[in-house]
Amino acid sequence: MNKNAVKIKYKNFDLLKIIPFPASDAYDFKIDFSENSYELRLHNLGKKYFEVPSNDFHLEKYEVTYHKKNEKNPAKFHLKSKGKQSRYYNIPLKNILDPTISPEFPIPFIKVGISNKDNFKLYKYKKKYSVLDIGNNNVIEMYLVNAKFDLDLFIHKWDVFDLIYTIAPMEYFVNGQLKNGFLIPKYNTLYELNTFRIMKININEDIALLINAYTDNNIDGIKQKSFVSIYENGEYIKYLSLAPINYFYKNGKKSEIKPAFVHQLQRCKDKFSTEDYTKWKKYFTNIQLKYKSSRQNLKLDGFSLEAVEKQ
Repeated sequence: MNKNAVKIKYKNFDLLKIIPFPASDAYDFKIDFSENSYELRLHNLGKKYFEVPSNDFHLEKYEVTYHKKNEKNPAKFHLKSKGKQSRYYNIPLKNILDPTISPEFPIPFIKVGISNKDNFKLYKYKKKYSVLDIGNNNVIEMYLVNAKFDLDLFIHKWDVFDLIYTIAPMEYFVNGQLKNGFLIPKYNTLYELNTFRIMKININEDIALLINAYTDNNIDGIKQKSFVSIYENGEYIKYLSLAPINYFYKNGKKSEIKPAFVHQLQRCKDKFSTEDYTKWKKYFTNIQLKYKSSRQNLKLDGFSLEAVEKQ
């Protein structure tokens, strides 16, 4: 077992283990769900609803293995059964990105929700594991990032995008929808409970996980069971950059609705060199033009933000 393996702890329970492997191995890391019983949810790009496997599938018998891109194959992850004779469950999620070639923005990966009605494996200290304690928060969102990803630099450089990552539930980066059941719990954790946590864990020399932790009381064992959601993430940058945003003022007026990247680039003029500004403007404009000219009819939910007025 790799000495850099990480346990994620909730209250006095062991939720899962993240186990990294050396570059020479068949995969980069695996996630072991510690024999806890979760409902598996599969989120396809552009779909409003998730899919679940048949009733005879039991996630506690499997591990998620992640493989970064190589010369022959794209990035991918598998559900591999535990034990000597491995069996694979074919995940219908194909468009997967690799953080080693996408170092600028966090890539949606996995979300875990915990019901206090369910039984979880008790936490036991073991020296070979590092521990990430999410306290009483019962939701974790895991994003893939490059190991060199600097969160403080990202927040300074991409403050509008960082706000979207912070406020929007992970589902938004797959379907562009902001359902209250997913949105409000995260918002309340941020602005009322003040227990929102954000952490980075390096997995190996190439890959890290950026983790958001918050509280969702809707996961009560009745309305929602404990779950693991896996996301097809190949077009997440579309939803991030084209998210409609406007600002409202104390006098009741509102600004024009514009894509997030337009607001972001306006705030970057004084931060970026002319060369960088031109590069990123071209990059995001190309994304916008591509989807305007495609047959996709994007109807993204948006964000109305309070304007900070100059004194």
